[in-house]
Amino acid sequence: MLYLVNLQGSQELYCNSLSGGMKRRLSLACAFVGDTKIILLDE
Repeated sequence: MLYLVNLQGSQELYCNSLSGGMKRRLSLACAFVGDTKIILLDE
């Protein structure tokens, strides 16, 4: 999943050390991994 959101080199980092864009992509990956029916995206 990290490959799909272009975070494949960041698996050893803590979340608080990620940039804002990387955090958004991580949140998107978490939404896809969870069994969500609807994902709302804003900007």
